Amino acid sequence: RVLAINFFLNDIYNEQEIIKHGVLPLDLIQNNPAFLKQMIGFTPQEKTYNHISGIDLIKTDITKEKEITELIKKSESIMGTIDGALFAAYPRSKQWGSSIENLKLKYINEDLANQLGSAIYFSKEILETFFKISLIWFHQH
Repeated sequence: RVLAINFFLNDIYNEQEIIKHGVLPLDLIQNNPAFLKQMIGFTPQEKTYNHISGIDLIKTDITKEKEITELIKKSESIMGTIDGALFAAYPRSKQWGSSIENLKLKYINEDLANQLGSAIYFSKEILETFFKISLIWFHQH
């Protein structure tokens, strides 16, 4: 989806094949407040117009090392590289969704341990990935 957005934006600001073939009318693009005429003819590095997108979210089980590692590998293979990462998760204990007055310490501790442990492990894995990406970039330039 992110690749499709970037391909679309590259076409809109350059060849405009989507308009030439009648897929989208020109006025729909030109009259859109998000369309920037200053961008016409400009192509950012690696044709990446959209770096961060909510559609990049991938669901995984944060309590499993293998799933976190696979998530990073999958993201890298889909997008070609990883420029940034955000760890966001919700509590998963049996009390998730309970009102605060009904919470039990056991489940609060379970959720905190899962969240904190997984966030630290995710950070370690993503830092290793960033380091690997930066070494590759350094050797190419």
